[in-house]
Parts: sequence; C-alpha cells; structure tokens
Amino acid sequence: VYLTGITDPDMTILDIPTTIVDGSQTYNVIGINGNYIMHDLVNRINIPSSVTHIEGHLGGLIALEHIEVDPLNAKLCSIDGVLFDSNKTTIITYPMLKPDRTYDIPSTVTVISEYCFTEARNLESITMSDKVTVIEMYAFSWCTSLEKVNSDGVVNHLPNELRIIAEGAFDYCYKLADIKLSEQLMVIGPYAFEECQNLASMFIPSNVVDIGSSFLKGCIGIASVEVSEYNTKYKSEDGILYSVSGNS
Repeated sequence: VYLTGITDPDMTILDIPTTIVDGSQTYNVIGINGNYIMHDLVNRINIPSSVTHIEGHLGGLIALEHIEVDPLNAKLCSIDGVLFDSNKTTIITYPMLKPDRTYDIPSTVTVISEYCFTEARNLESITMSDKVTVIEMYAFSWCTSLEKVNSDGVVNHLPNELRIIAEGAFDYCYKLADIKLSEQLMVIGPYAFEECQNLASMFIPSNVVDIGSSFLKGCIGIASVEVSEYNTKYKSEDGILYSVSGNS
C-alpha cells in the first residue's frame, strides 16, 4: 500500500510504518503518494527500507525541513536531509523549509526531478555539476529567494551538458538574473522562466530545436532575446524571437 495522508493534526515527525494493519489484514507500506499528503506541522519524515516508490511531490508538507531514509533502503537514500534515488543520480525532493541559504547538488546527479525544489523559500544560491542533463518540470518553481545558479559573481551558468529545461522549471524565481544557457541545450519548455522579472536578456544557443510557449511570460525586465547564428530553428530580429519557418 501507499501512504496517502496524515490524520494526526499535531504531528511534527512522520515515522512511516513498514506495515499497516486493517482488521485481520496486514499490508506492507511500499510507497508514498505525496500529492495527497497535506500537513502544516510535519518537519521531518523518516522513510523505512520497505518504501521504495515516491509518487507526486511533497509540496503539501509546508513545514518540512528534513528527510531521512533507512540505510537499508534499496531504492532511495538521503544526504543531509535531502531525498535521492539510491544511485544518487536523481535528486528527488529538497525539503521546502530546509533552512540553508546555499546548496551544492552532489556531482553524481544527472537529473533534477520534477517539483524537487518547489517553494524552497530559503534558497538563495545553488550549484550543480556539468553532469546534469535534465531539469524536470517545475523543479525550481517559486524559489522566490533564488538569485544564483552556478554564479561566477556576475552571470549565472546552467550546466554545460544540460539538454532539457522542462515546463515551468524556473518559473516565479523573481530574483534570478543573467542566465547563460548551455551550448548543448535542445529544449526549453513552456513557461520555463515565467515571471523571472530580473532577467534582462537571453541568448538562445545553436542546438535549441524546441522552445515552448510563453517561456518568458511576465519577464518584464527582458529587453532582448538573441539567437546563435548557427541555430537552424530560430532567429532574432531587433531582439525579438522568431522561428526560422516564419510561422511564429
């Protein structure tokens, strides 16, 4: 069975059981469906070895600061209160109210999971290695304090091997500015940078073949969008983005 809710309104630590008894039946707890778990006070989750599946995200746990996984769990693990797959190649959930202002994503990570950092309101700076190839949808959505991503002090740099920025990946990151996109980037999803009001310009690299609708919606600071002369799908004229086909 999957954990789908919390009944104790005063709970602060959620110790997920390995089994649940219902009458004469005993069921193994093998997963968590985060889409249905809402609670205002839970600040820590302890995940046993039996739980190997996470569905949805844990955005309903608005006080969450720490996730701990049993070391014997074969599919999941935690590092410094953050949830990963056992190989540490996918970062799954960064607790919404984790107090750290900065965070270094481990260099083993290649995928930043959907909703991973959503509403991580304390985060101001984050680093990720060039091994990251995919930032899934809404991964950094509503990180309203986030200013720096692999910043060199002047410009933010997305990973060199990044191929996909999915839908809404950085939407409502109000303070994020001056982002240099990867030369290997191929896809920018719809609403990817929606309401990133500090963005002043954007340069589209040569390998980008798919840009979703409204990817810069609400970016009131954007003065221009430029495109690599080697891009075969898009072009810019007077700072305005067009498809080469002329259809949009």
